[in-house]
Order: sequence, then structure tokens, then C-alpha cells
Amino acid sequence: NGCTSTGIGIITVIPIPTVSVNPVVICNGENATLIAIPSINGGTYLWSNSAITQSITVSPNITTTYIVTVTATNGCTASDDVVVNVNTTTINSGISGPNTVCALDGAFFQVSPPVSGATYLWNFDGATPATSTASSVSVIWPTSMIGTTRNVTLTVTTSTGCVATFTH
Repeated sequence: NGCTSTGIGIITVIPIPTVSVNPVVICNGENATLIAIPSINGGTYLWSNSAITQSITVSPNITTTYIVTVTATNGCTASDDVVVNVNTTTINSGISGPNTVCALDGAFFQVSPPVSGATYLWNFDGATPATSTASSVSVIWPTSMIGTTRNVTLTVTTSTGCVATFTH
């Protein structure tokens, strides 16, 4: 019949979302909160651990990669992965010092064993000095402390930022 027909269709190009999650470094035993930051508000989230929220809190004991997929309300998807690096350095240290001291006599305390590259913060409950950052220190409790129980606390911070607290 020789007839032709022409149709015109309208194509709408919709934006593709992007998503980003910042990498995290934690110490063994700590938590990390991962937050998916989408370029388009709204939509749904699916993490590789099956969570369906915009943010998740994780506590892996080894370095772990998490993937989040965002599906925008327009149906387009985007994914990003994030590595949670776990510093597995164990702080094998403690306090060496006496359990009983005489008032006005010096008592010697030290980090045992020392942790390479770490910093120390001592707290001597009622003693002089009250605090110290040295690896070993002599302290004196005054006569006003006779008959009391005092606490000695040592906080060890590694060069990677991991922290352990010991009490004597």
C-alpha cells in the first residue's frame, strides 16, 4: 500500500547515582561506623553483610571489605566498596610495681614489658607525682593516705593509635 508512518518517542535521561564510603582504620576489638553518602537523596541501601540501612556499625577482627549498593528512587544503582583496616597489634604489657608501700617511702613502677613506639600515661591516685608519661617512675604517698587503698593506672597508646589501660 506504500504508506509509511513515523513515530516520535520521548526519551528521558535520568541521573545515575553515585555513592561513597570513607575508609576506616580501627584497632582490634573496636567498632567502625560506615556511612553511605549518596549523590541522590532517597532510595534504598544494601550492604554486603545484608544490612539495608544508610549506615552500619561493624567490628571485624581482620581487615574486611564491605560493599554498599544504592538504588535510587529512579531505579538506577551505584555501588562502592570500603576497606575497614584492623590493626591487630596486641598490647602485651602491664604494670610492674609493689602491692604495698610505706607512706613517704618511694615506690617504683614501670611498664612491663615496654611497648616499642608507644606513649604512656600514668595516674597515681593521691601520690606525688599524680601523673607521669615516663616508662618508669618513682612516687610517694603522703601520711594522709595511711590505711587507704590507692589505684595505679597505666594507659598505653601504640604508634597506630590503639589503646590499652592497666590497673595495679
